[in-house]
Amino acid sequence: MRRFLITAVPIILAALCALAIVPWLLGVPGTDNNYAKGWTIGFYALLAYLTAFIVLAILRVAAHLGWFRFPAHTADSLSWSAVLGFVIAQGLAWWLILGAN
Repeated sequence: MRRFLITAVPIILAALCALAIVPWLLGVPGTDNNYAKGWTIGFYALLAYLTAFIVLAILRVAAHLGWFRFPAHTADSLSWSAVLGFVIAQGLAWWLILGAN
């Protein structure tokens, strides 16, 4: 169960990020205020997490197939680091968006 949670949470978060890109794009701000800053941070956080997840998934598959020496648990650790960075960036984005005047 623990192993399932270690691998499933980043995958579920990546799927939710992929689904959130279109609604996030529909909320493009027309002014330059805290809402716009939060929107920009959130948009780049979505893109950065998806990019990091895809790269780490490729590295994990390559390690599993034995193409090069890269431990799969390192990819899991790096994916959790990406999750942490994403949560911090999205928290800052939502703080700016909800606190916008």
